[in-house]
Amino acid sequence: MKSLDEWLGYIEKLHPKSWDLGLARVNQVAADLDIMQHSSKVAIVAGTNGKGSTCEFIEQFCIEAGNSVGKSTSPHLVRFNERIQINGVAVPDDEIVETFEIIEVARKNISLTYFEFAVLASALIFSRRDLDVWVLEVGLGGRLDAMNIFSRDVSVITPIALDHQAWLGGTREEIALEKAAIMRREIPCVVADPDPPATLMEYAGKLGITPYVIGNDFSFEDGKIDFRERVISGLPAPQLPKNCAVAALQAVSCLGVELSDSQIFEVIRRTRLTGRLQWFDTKPRVLCDVAHNPAAAIYLRDYLATYLSSVESKPRVHALVGMYSDKELSKVIETLSPLVHRWYFTNMDDSRAATAKELQSALGDRSNVETCGTIPSAFGKAKKDLDIDDLIVVFGSFPVVAGVFKTISSSLNEER
Repeated sequence: MKSLDEWLGYIEKLHPKSWDLGLARVNQVAADLDIMQHSSKVAIVAGTNGKGSTCEFIEQFCIEAGNSVGKSTSPHLVRFNERIQINGVAVPDDEIVETFEIIEVARKNISLTYFEFAVLASALIFSRRDLDVWVLEVGLGGRLDAMNIFSRDVSVITPIALDHQAWLGGTREEIALEKAAIMRREIPCVVADPDPPATLMEYAGKLGITPYVIGNDFSFEDGKIDFRERVISGLPAPQLPKNCAVAALQAVSCLGVELSDSQIFEVIRRTRLTGRLQWFDTKPRVLCDVAHNPAAAIYLRDYLATYLSSVESKPRVHALVGMYSDKELSKVIETLSPLVHRWYFTNMDDSRAATAKELQSALGDRSNVETCGTIPSAFGKAKKDLDIDDLIVVFGSFPVVAGVFKTISSSLNEER
């Protein structure tokens, strides 16, 4: 029997393209697996920023209300198992391996991408568990994403920004149209973008549905949530974006999930997501966030500025950055630049990655820059250059955050 790592190596090479948008192949295999008919309620989440956070809140609200929940997200940071969770716990290797074996037989000569394999594995595992709720995160776009083959009971569209333009289009309006395709007639849709592109709303109109839009139909401001003619005050500031929290609450109410004020308070207080505004209370402190497009960078900048203004020690910020080359490097880096004392740009072991030198060029001619060959060397260099009260902020594409996670974990294990 192959190990999970061996299976992942196999499916990475199975299809000639990393992304191959289209539903015909995955639909055929899903039908042969008989996973399309089930009694679970389904929430599907698309958008540019906040998909993972919204999925996390939906999962946690449903669990708090006593529901069994399967959640399928991507990408993973450290372990593939992160992508497939039951009630907030990653599915073990042996169950994923067994599922891959079943898919391998069912697909016959149909070629599947890595993502499509993961989607089918999630659905097969969920269908065998007879869960109350499935939470599905779209991988890329919506219209031709593998997640779009499943029926749903609510659709959620998070804020839309420029990202993946080569696949989805060069404007917010074009990208929104791809995301809007997760909507269905007579199925409620929740929109967490306060300024939804006209194309999205026009698409909804053609389907005869009126989405619930943040700022109009629900809101979360100054510790107060207003949704479905209900107001809850005195709520804590969430660790994750508040628009994600309230959009998730609106979505689960569409699923018929009932929560008390105290349950809502508890979920908002406790919900965290690996790699999103995640703190490590090491010395020095480390903040990690997978901000890799301009809109996400603005959110991180504002969060960081608020934090810096609240602490007496006034730490200097040392930024460790790695990004894919197809991102808007200059805009992301420039957004954080006013807060950064020193930069550490690193290579990533990924064919899509921008080099450290390319990241340096995106910043421009500055003297406060180090370019590093590996993530561990960049992290080590940053630690040597700072004072104990300073702060390391790690941001960019998923591999750089994952690399720092592994480095910190290894260091903590050595200390033990």
